[in-house]
Amino acid sequence: MIESEFQVLSHLQAPVGVLDSDLRIIICNSSFVKLCSCSDSEELKNQKLGQIFAFQNSSLLEKFKNCKLEETIFFRERFLNSFRKEVDLKGALTRQKLGNKELFFLEVLDSSSDFNLKTKEREIAAIISKVYHDLQEPIRSQTTFLRLLSDKYSNGLNEKGKEFLQISIDSAQRLWNRINGLLSFLKIEKEKNVFQTLSLKEVVEETLTSFEEDFLRVGALVSVEGNFPKIVGNFFLLKELFSNLLSNSIQFRNTDVACKLCISYSEEAQFHIVRVRDNGIGIDRVEKKIS
Repeated sequence: MIESEFQVLSHLQAPVGVLDSDLRIIICNSSFVKLCSCSDSEELKNQKLGQIFAFQNSSLLEKFKNCKLEETIFFRERFLNSFRKEVDLKGALTRQKLGNKELFFLEVLDSSSDFNLKTKEREIAAIISKVYHDLQEPIRSQTTFLRLLSDKYSNGLNEKGKEFLQISIDSAQRLWNRINGLLSFLKIEKEKNVFQTLSLKEVVEETLTSFEEDFLRVGALVSVEGNFPKIVGNFFLLKELFSNLLSNSIQFRNTDVACKLCISYSEEAQFHIVRVRDNGIGIDRVEKKIS
């Protein structure tokens, strides 16, 4: 087992650790190290979970060991940290097969150590949510009436008047898009640390269903290839990812030919490979840069 296989852990904010069949730490991210009051991940390697988290309920460790393949156990427990201080912990443990080995993925969803920070985050999210709902109706009404004005009375305007009206419509639409973008951000913040075993096939099917009208409108030919497995992830975030990719495929399609979309799955060298391909206009070579 090499660390490069788990590089994705370093990008996760939530504390996450990968354990072997004896519940020994193989690798973990920096958030997990911080939660355990250690200086680096090397201190935690090969340590048993029971040594790191002195759970008051000792039977929980046995429950973890008996966890079935692709099963997720959600738990809330209290343990003593290295300073002999009680810490409340809420987490999820999932048993997964990686190659010919079965591993445990432990994610800490919440702990009393960062309770105050999360309380502030919830307060901010509540304020933003209220602002969103307060702005939603007037912006929607403004956009609707501007479009109505354009449809029924634009013929009575000179070219300058039509230009100003179109600028107003575009500005209202941009504001509406930003408000909806804010709501999407709040949903992502709410869901980002909730991971469990899910069907990737169901994620793809539900996403495609939500785009049926768009596919009919542009005459898109959609195909799905491969046997999509069950994985550990977040249903909402994965659906959001596929939705963004499909939206781009429709928006940047080649109008000179029939729009073709293909979502495919394959497994290569212990990785899940999902591809979303289209025959759109593509991206200029100068724009092909990841910043």
